[in-house]
Amino acid sequence: MPKPWGVVAKCELDVRPGGMFSIDTAATEGGEALPNLGCFLEVVPMARLSWTSMLFPGYRPAVFDDIPITAIVTLETVGAGTRYVFTALHRDAADFEKNKASGWQQGTEIALDQFVAHVMSMK
Repeated sequence: MPKPWGVVAKCELDVRPGGMFSIDTAATEGGEALPNLGCFLEVVPMARLSWTSMLFPGYRPAVFDDIPITAIVTLETVGAGTRYVFTALHRDAADFEKNKASGWQQGTEIALDQFVAHVMSMK
């Protein structure tokens, strides 16, 4: 989670096709928890992970007020490094613009920068 956002109440991951992700986040310690619930679609270890908020666990249709998204992460070994590609799919351009205006894209980029810094600190 990009700062100041963080996991506050719970984080449950059942990383398998049809499995659940459930992550409650808040902008500040003690702030209102915002639930993020969805379903993993594809899990290929060290290669590909996809999930969506448009389905609940077990591929059940989701009911939500938020902007739905489907995400695909691919990893590929390139030389001594790894190529990471994050693809976000929205229903339409209007949903993309709403998500962009919410700071979602910037937050995703910040989270990736934090992840890279963490990995580099482990070397």
